Amino acid sequence: MSGFGKQALFGLHCERLERLLDRTFDLLHQLARHLEDAFDFPSGRTLEVRVSEEPVVNARACLEEGESRYGIEFTLGMIIWLDGVAATLAAHVARDFEEAPYPPLALDAGGDDWRAAFKHRLDLSSQHLPEDHHGAWESFFQKALLGIFAHEFFHIARGHLDWQRARYGAAEVNERSLRQTKAPIRSDEVRYLEFDADIFAARMVAHLAFDPPEFLIRWRVGTSTESLIETLLGLTLFFVSIEAEERTLGSRAPDYPRPLLRMIVMATFMSRSWSRANPSGDFWMEVFAGALSVLSLFEALYPEIDLLRTLLDSGENTKLMEEADRLSDFFDTLQPDIVEYAFDGAGLWPRDEDESLYIDPKS
Repeated sequence: MSGFGKQALFGLHCERLERLLDRTFDLLHQLARHLEDAFDFPSGRTLEVRVSEEPVVNARACLEEGESRYGIEFTLGMIIWLDGVAATLAAHVARDFEEAPYPPLALDAGGDDWRAAFKHRLDLSSQHLPEDHHGAWESFFQKALLGIFAHEFFHIARGHLDWQRARYGAAEVNERSLRQTKAPIRSDEVRYLEFDADIFAARMVAHLAFDPPEFLIRWRVGTSTESLIETLLGLTLFFVSIEAEERTLGSRAPDYPRPLLRMIVMATFMSRSWSRANPSGDFWMEVFAGALSVLSLFEALYPEIDLLRTLLDSGENTKLMEEADRLSDFFDTLQPDIVEYAFDGAGLWPRDEDESLYIDPKS
């Protein structure tokens, strides 16, 4: 994969990030081959992972023209955003949480000069990231990106793309377009696809944390708890940034899943898998509270974190519970049709750990 990082930055120069992308996408391509073996891909189809030259923070899963392969695509904006977050976390720890002019959580992708804004963000991260903390930066970047990759992968393996092709004639799940007021599919279908992918992504991330394949080197260094804290920390910041953007722009479709509810659902299904490997442990104290306690140390840098306090508000909590109730109904009505397109195969966890193809997210 040497040279991939340079291509993936599309003319932006940052040697440290180029080398990281070489290593990270080599791992993702190995993981793609690993998943092709674990799941029964339709005959002749493979999985490709790539980066597109788009400034927005986005990811998508698609079935290529001609139906010869599936694609998982991250945007350049996603890569730059995640680099800024990962470098900030590593540098802030290195400085004993002393405040410094780190890149903000939100990515400035507007206007014609987004390349200059991205270059400034990369340079700022490079300036404040000590070399002896490059390992922490790389670990966080890879684990957060794998969490997002897992979500996109299960849009594929759970049959979402093949169902969409059969129903609508198109086969792409684009995270940003699903959040827009005029999404390409019905709102109840959007909600089902997002939560279904979240549930299985959470299970995959937890499984890889306590049983990583040989090529996931950084997952084999620490404990499963440490890996899940890092992944959950990255996913939480991702969901918080989505929530902040939607509240600022007012662009969320009324029935699009609340990002903070998505975070809770993912944590819930991570806890089930983690608890099987740690039967005497307490996921919510050791992993979830651990991730939030780390996150609290960055509140001075990321004021958007304050949105997490809405989870303590009784009115907001009521709305989340009402949404969870509706979500159960969507699973009852939509899951039997869409799951017909889900891939078979051994999967990543033993069959006796898979309660059912039909999952009630509230159970």
